[in-house]
This record gives sequence, C-alpha cells and structure tokens, in this order.
Amino acid sequence: MNGWSLPPSHLHVRHSERAPPPTAEPAVWFPAVRTGTGTDHFTRILCDGLRLKGLRAEIAWIDRRGEYFPWTVPIQRAPSWANIVHINTWLHSRFYKGSLPIVATSHHCVHTGISGKRRGIARTAYHRLWIERVERAALQRATNVIAVSQFTANQTKAHFGPVELSVIHNGVDTSIFRPAIDKADQASPFKILYIGSFSTRKGSDLLAPIMQQLGPYFQLRHTGNRDQAAKWGLTDDSIALGRLNQAELVRELQQADVLLFPSRLEGFGLAVAESMACGTPVVASYASSLPEIITDESDGLLCRSGDPAQFAASIRRLADNRAFLDELSTRAAKKIGQHFSLERFIDAHINLYSETLR
Repeated sequence: MNGWSLPPSHLHVRHSERAPPPTAEPAVWFPAVRTGTGTDHFTRILCDGLRLKGLRAEIAWIDRRGEYFPWTVPIQRAPSWANIVHINTWLHSRFYKGSLPIVATSHHCVHTGISGKRRGIARTAYHRLWIERVERAALQRATNVIAVSQFTANQTKAHFGPVELSVIHNGVDTSIFRPAIDKADQASPFKILYIGSFSTRKGSDLLAPIMQQLGPYFQLRHTGNRDQAAKWGLTDDSIALGRLNQAELVRELQQADVLLFPSRLEGFGLAVAESMACGTPVVASYASSLPEIITDESDGLLCRSGDPAQFAASIRRLADNRAFLDELSTRAAKKIGQHFSLERFIDAHINLYSETLR
C-alpha cells in the first residue's frame, strides 16, 4: 500500500453526453500506444476477434511518445459509432477524454518490487513518479477493470487499494499455435528455446548458469542477438534467432523439445501458453502468474525462482525420460484448448462489454 486508495465510487462514473442505450451492441474503440511489446499483440487479437464475432471494433494507434510525452502527440477522439473505450491502464488520460464508459486492462503491476531484482534508479523513478499516477487515473476513471491473471489482480489491489477487477486470462489461437504434424526426429542436441527480451525480470541471468550445468548435449536457441547473448554470459554455442514473425515463432515452438521460461515476474505469460498449445512443455519459475497456466508435474515443470540448478535438473529429467516429456506435451496442448483458447478470451470480453453497457 502507498497510503491511499481509490474512492469507493470509482466504478460508478456518470456518462451523460453520449451514454449508450441499455440494449446497445458493444462497439469498441481502442486508443493504444504502439509499444512493440505483447500489449500490441493483445490489442490486435482482441480487436480482430471482436470483428470476427460481427462487432464493430477499431484501433487508434498512438506514437510511442504518447507514453512518455503525451502532450506532444495529437489527440484522436472516439468515433461516433463507438459506445465503449478500451484502454491499457498505462494510457495517459489525455487520450480518453469524454463520457463514454471505459474498460481498462491491467497487464502487469510493476509497483510491488516482487521480482527480487533491482530495476535501476531511472526505471524505478519512472514507474513511481509517472506510471503510478497514470495508472491511478485510469483505474479511477474506468467503469470496469480487467486483469490478465489473478496474480496481476492481487498485485494491483495490494498497491492501489480496493479496486474491483475481473480476471480474463489471455487467449491463444489454437488454430495457429498447435502441435506439429511433422516434428523432427528426437535426436541430439536436446533443443531448449528461450523467448523474450534479456532482463533480470525475465531471468536472463540464469541462462548461462543453466546451460553450463547441462553440458554439450543441450542446445539453447533464443530470440536475442549474439551481442545480447554475450552480455549475459552465453557462448557462441547458443543459437541467436533474433526477432521472429508469427510463422517463425510457431515453427520454433513446435520443433523445440522444451521452452525454458525462468522469468521472475509475469503479468500473464503468453509465451508459456503458446508453447503449451504447440505441445512443447515448459520449464518455468514457480512465480507470479505462471502457476495459473502450468500445473507442476502434470503439464509442465515449475522450479524455484532464481535456482539454476533446479532448472538444469528439470530439463535433464525431460531429456532422459521422453515418455514423461510426451505426457506433459499431450496434457499441455489439451489444457490450453480447454481453458486458454482465443474463443473463451473473446467471449469473456464481449460479456464484460455487455455488462458495462447495462
């Protein structure tokens, strides 16, 4: 807690200028800063999914400066057809003026320091002095607030006070992310895939120690470049894939033996769900939102956060027991299809939009 919380009435904002009739069909406008991160992907798949359901939806992309210097970016007004504005809680209030009801999604609560690693003075100050204020304003203005995991919901409440949130887990398009029908023969080396940026929050500092303990039979493939890998202690034996498009990502996930995901802090962990949908088991940290996706020993393996020895032992266990790996693979793909599908994700949002309009 930081000393004060949102007023109890924050969910009952009055909308008088353009309040939609109670029976209106959701028509959603997404003003969104283009960040080049997973939040862009979230907005695109949600908008596209709404359109496929026959609803009107449109994204208004905002230049990246809109996050840091919002007053330097022109304002786009909500179109006349829209009756709901859906925002990221990091969006500055300059970009959602007006009386339409606001739905806000909290993707990740950065204010609790739960990662266990220092973020640096500049980043800490940026979060505390700028993002916290922006988020507080969004939470206070929103009619409904969504968190992408129960963990994120709990962290948001712990920091900002009694905020009423709905949890809607991110969804995976299982028509795209699915097990390969032509997976390569099981042969050495055992392929370990790491997806994501290089940072202590993502557990990049654990990659080199894990690979050192595993030895030459194991190959690490990662989405960074060689210079980044070298800064984090990885040798030239690792394969630098660089940034992947969706087709390349799916192929890498399908052909990997395991996804290594040592992240200390995740708002949700979409890469984990996508890997599981492809039938590739995940070895991840028992931390933050990841146990909401992975059931340890059933559809993946969870390790003590920050413990390279346990990560290495878990990966070696899968390499030595292909039957167990195959069991995890089958259960993982089935679980995503049942509980984290794109269909469930879209339908949950439509239900919440309809509730918002009522």
